[in-house]
Amino acid sequence: MKTFYLVRHAQYDNPLNILVGRLPVVLSSEGVAEAVKISK
Repeated sequence: MKTFYLVRHAQYDNPLNILVGRLPVVLSSEGVAEAVKISK
């Protein structure tokens, strides 16, 4: 039996309101903390 994990994306920093998915955006400091927590 396979195990699947559903994970929501981490919070990102988008001050220029770039359409996400079209250009790379960086994670906010809170998003980095979320990603680290999820990875554990």
